[in-house]
Amino acid sequence: MMRIFPATVIAALVALPVPVQAQSAPHREAIVQAMLAVDCVVTLETEDAVQAATGLTEAEMNAAAGAMFAEGMFEETQFGLTLLHPDCPNGGVATPQTGVQEAIAWMGGLEADRAADVLAEVLTVRGCQVGDHEFELFEGEVATLVASRFGFEVPEVGRPEYVAFFDALDRMGELGGETLFARGEIEAVDGVNRLIDCDAVDASVAATIALAETPTMTGAALFNAILDAGEPGVHLVESQVIASLGCRVPVDMGFAFSAMVMEVFLTYIGFNPTTERVLEVMAEYRTGIPSTGPLGTELALAAELVSREVAGMEEAGRARREGDVLIATACEPVGSQPEALVPYLTGRR
Repeated sequence: MMRIFPATVIAALVALPVPVQAQSAPHREAIVQAMLAVDCVVTLETEDAVQAATGLTEAEMNAAAGAMFAEGMFEETQFGLTLLHPDCPNGGVATPQTGVQEAIAWMGGLEADRAADVLAEVLTVRGCQVGDHEFELFEGEVATLVASRFGFEVPEVGRPEYVAFFDALDRMGELGGETLFARGEIEAVDGVNRLIDCDAVDASVAATIALAETPTMTGAALFNAILDAGEPGVHLVESQVIASLGCRVPVDMGFAFSAMVMEVFLTYIGFNPTTERVLEVMAEYRTGIPSTGPLGTELALAAELVSREVAGMEEAGRARREGDVLIATACEPVGSQPEALVPYLTGRR
């Protein structure tokens, strides 16, 4: 039986020589027409009927569908494998990423040291140790934590995203575990793996330490929150931040001021980034590098909005320059703590 879903399609594509893929244009059109007839969605229940409608053999179907999937002509949704085509109900436009998709991308992109830090944080919450017989339970705890931070329920068996989620989780676990041992931070004694130099943390405070830089919103929610707050929201936050600095900012600390405004703005709209993540995204935006990591596109939008508005303070009359200092107009100082900008220069609080 042919399986058009991503794991099988990709495997089939990799196994086929390039010339076979190049010859699949008529076959691809046959798949498009067959899927248009079923409103562009194929499921496990309907894929045999779709294949029959194409008139293709299983090998021809896998070759053509594999090439189409690699080119982004399909997306996996809760309804099944969906064709992205102008004549489909979706108009050929992919739906925004869900929390689970963002979590999969985040876990898949973690570097070794950060993967190790995630496991160490979870170990700290569970008493600094895990027995060899508890690895499945431990994996479930990590899965639950990741899911909660990205705003979704852990996928159940049979869900389209189940395999991809746990594959990414396993990759993160293997990479993080190997790194903890390589760094000499784990000792294994009598079937128990203990985190060295670890002070156990009560589970009630787990959410404040574990996966600290992961988002508490999905991409769509963050995107909408940024747009809803818009320029008025940035102006409000900007005025509050500069008032806390004594209504003045040294011109040569403009980047630090923008980063501070961005962090407070994101907190204002319900997102909770780390200072390090804000600095990373702001630096990427300033240098023209596409933002990576969790919610990179949405955070880059916030960086663009904040940078534009802060840069326009003087022109818009919200500030005036006196020598090397930018002074806010119509500002009542509520503090005079320029040292508050130091974390946005060093990346450390």
